[in-house]
Amino acid sequence: MDYATKVTQTTKELQWLEKQQTNVVNRDYVRFIRLLKERKANSQKQAAQLINPGLRQGQRIWAKYLSEGIDALIEANLILADFPSPKSVTCVSSSMMTRRIRWLMYRLI
Repeated sequence: MDYATKVTQTTKELQWLEKQQTNVVNRDYVRFIRLLKERKANSQKQAAQLINPGLRQGQRIWAKYLSEGIDALIEANLILADFPSPKSVTCVSSSMMTRRIRWLMYRLI
């Protein structure tokens, strides 16, 4: 499978998005997609070995990316990881919105 053509984002977009991630899991998910795009990994298994989530998790990352896109892949984890307690919801949600706005602005440029 030619993963580079299936990934819709550019390498620059993926690098930028990877740097913006404060959640380690989200950063690894973006890195997984970037490795496939840049052809540094020739298969899901090889990409999974490079970021170490395991083959099955790599297959789940790829399936979610194909069906819902990069935004859904990242946001699914933001909901779980960025809201540790109800007391911090306001602070975290504004941080999440700021990252989301930056990402959208970057895509418009």
